[in-house]
Amino acid sequence: MNYMVKQTTAVVITVAFTEQFHIFVGDLSSEIETQQLREAFAPFGEVSDCRVVRDPQTLKSKGYGFVSFIKKSEAESAITAMNGQWLGSRSIRTNWATRKPPASKGNQPFVQIPAQSSEVLLMAAVFSGSPVKC
Repeated sequence: MNYMVKQTTAVVITVAFTEQFHIFVGDLSSEIETQQLREAFAPFGEVSDCRVVRDPQTLKSKGYGFVSFIKKSEAESAITAMNGQWLGSRSIRTNWATRKPPASKGNQPFVQIPAQSSEVLLMAAVFSGSPVKC
């Protein structure tokens, strides 16, 4: 008796991540919107991402946000120059953003992607089908 797998498919997925440098911006006054935050940091270079964090139910600002730059030197300049500056009705705090570790859900494995990676290669091999008698 001979057996063989009916069908085999291999899938390779490449995902490129652009390196970004993330800044935490704290003590934001409640009237500050994402666009205002972006405009305040734009003089330091290309802002690749920006957002004011809001409560998902009330949509009120949580008083902090994040600004990302492609170039580390631009992010460093922004942190130094903007720390203690007034934005709206409050003096803001700036620092490097850090990532919280993922919440543990039992013994489930997780994949953690580095905060500053240039490229990640994800590979998955998918085998489908069942043994067939020939």
